[in-house]
Amino acid sequence: MGGGWIEIASCYMETGFERVLVDAYKAEMVAYIGAHPEAMEEAIGLAVTDRQPYAWRSAWLLESCMQDNDSRVRTAVDNLLAALPTKADGHQRELIKILSRMDLRDDQEGTFFNLVVGLWEDVHKKPAVRCVALKFILKMVEKYPDLRGGGGGESDDSIPILETAVIGRAPVGLQADGAGISGLMVGGEDLT
Repeated sequence: MGGGWIEIASCYMETGFERVLVDAYKAEMVAYIGAHPEAMEEAIGLAVTDRQPYAWRSAWLLESCMQDNDSRVRTAVDNLLAALPTKADGHQRELIKILSRMDLRDDQEGTFFNLVVGLWEDVHKKPAVRCVALKFILKMVEKYPDLRGGGGGESDDSIPILETAVIGRAPVGLQADGAGISGLMVGGEDLT
C-alpha cells in the first residue's frame, strides 16, 4: 500500500514557481517573475488549468505582472477564453481581468463579451465576478455605442441591455451622459 503512495508522489515534483505561489507574499511573487522571466510562461500555462491552488493564484499574479496587450499572453488568449466558463468564481474574475487588458480580435472579443454578459447576468455569481464583468461590459458600451440600444443617440439615457439585470430583486440601470457612463443605479439608489 505504501509503495503506491510513494509512486504517485514521485510522479510530480512542485516547481520553484509553484512553491513561490503557495509560500510567498505578492511582492515576492512579482519579484520572482521579474527575476525568472520563464516563470511568466509557466504562469500563463497554469492559469488555464484546474491544478489548485496554483491555477487561481497564477491567474491572479499574471494579471499583476502583465502589460496591457502583453505579447507573452497574446498566444494564450484562445486558451484563456476556453477556460473562462469552466472555472470557479474567483478564478473567472482573474481571467476576466487578464482578458480585459488584451486587444482582442473581433471574434475573440465577441466570444468574450458573450461569456462575460452571461456571467454578469448570473445572479448566483459572487459580486466580485459580476463587478469585473460589468466593467468589461461598460468598456464595450463605450467602444460600441450601438450596444446602448434605443437608437444609440445621445438623448438615450439608459442602456437597455443593463436595465433588465437584477441583483437580488433590485433592478439595475446605468445613466449615460455625453461623456460616458455617469451612474450605477440599483433599486433606484445611485451607487456611484
